[in-house]
Amino acid sequence: MSFQSVHHIFVIPGCLLLVLAAFNLLRYRHWGRVTGTIVERQTLPGEIIEDKIEVAYVISDRRYVSDVQQTFGQVRIGAEANDEVEISYDPLNPSRCMAYAPTENICTVAIAIVMILV
Repeated sequence: MSFQSVHHIFVIPGCLLLVLAAFNLLRYRHWGRVTGTIVERQTLPGEIIEDKIEVAYVISDRRYVSDVQQTFGQVRIGAEANDEVEISYDPLNPSRCMAYAPTENICTVAIAIVMILV
């Protein structure tokens, strides 16, 4: 009986992870992709709030700049100004963007499936 209660602890978070990762993978399919450049990196105090990174990218001869968190896909602790990152952007609103990191979402889907099945 206790095995079933432990199983249910992993099912709900696993389902949530699966839905969120699958949603991101669907967005990658429908959104455009472009290479952006890190313009500025600002270190913020505290452990919960991570560094803020400003990324600039050009779509149809228009320049966009977006603020993103450190966990922005492949942008990690070692990222500095002038580093290039791949960005996926919303074609209806190009100022909305996220890192193009399908590998991370595929790994998240795999982890979610294991959580659900265990």
